[in-house]
Amino acid sequence: MDIKKRQFLQRALLIVLLAAVAVGGFFLASSLGVDRMFSQQSTGTAPASSTASEIHITVLGAVNSPGTYTLQRGSVVMNAVKKAGGFTADADADVQNVLTPLEDGAVLLVPRKAK
Repeated sequence: MDIKKRQFLQRALLIVLLAAVAVGGFFLASSLGVDRMFSQQSTGTAPASSTASEIHITVLGAVNSPGTYTLQRGSVVMNAVKKAGGFTADADADVQNVLTPLEDGAVLLVPRKAK
């Protein structure tokens, strides 16, 4: 086998292996539920009373006072959790970065720790 063909096959094998690792990592994260455990979902509609300096966030799950709250634009996950009375004792607070910015109309789901 000449050297060029061998180099080509080595590069092709490397690309296939990297793709397999990426796909495997995606499926592993999905099977652990990482994408659903602490999610922020946009509802696509903002309340009519919204102003340019405010956002409306719905906080659900393991917080003391779930509900819809008005926050300042630029607020992060921790601002919404504080507004909802803080985490409950069984909240899994380590799943997402609490400094993640929020968008108007988002639904923030705080998961409970697995038993």
